[in-house]
Amino acid sequence: MVDGRGRRSRGGHYELVWVLGALCWSCLRIWFVGANLGRYGVDVRLYATVELCSTVPYSLGASRAVRSLAARRPAAASRWLALTVTCFLLPDLVILLSADGLPLWVYAVIASVLGAGIAHTVRDGRRRLGELRLARQPG
Repeated sequence: MVDGRGRRSRGGHYELVWVLGALCWSCLRIWFVGANLGRYGVDVRLYATVELCSTVPYSLGASRAVRSLAARRPAAASRWLALTVTCFLLPDLVILLSADGLPLWVYAVIASVLGAGIAHTVRDGRRRLGELRLARQPG
């Protein structure tokens, strides 16, 4: 986001950092899937494509959902959250739907990653929401 003077706003900086961090995490996930799950029938190229294509909408959706909540626009926040959740789940659905005979540990890892991702998103969203509210206070 750019402010009225042509400079990147603080919220835009957070979005960029969030997207870059999510892309780094995606690269680690792709490496892990390629190294460990290809032998179970997971199409690593399909997984990588879905992972990389869903990361940016996921990241931007999460950031903009927080902004919408801070601006007290629940309808917009709901739309952004729907996009975020969909993009968050898609790569893991590719694993679950394309694999054959996954061991139990894979399901445990997917559940752990989903749980940690949801917890991180909620915690980070609350923090950013608080920062946005403080930044909007007069004075």
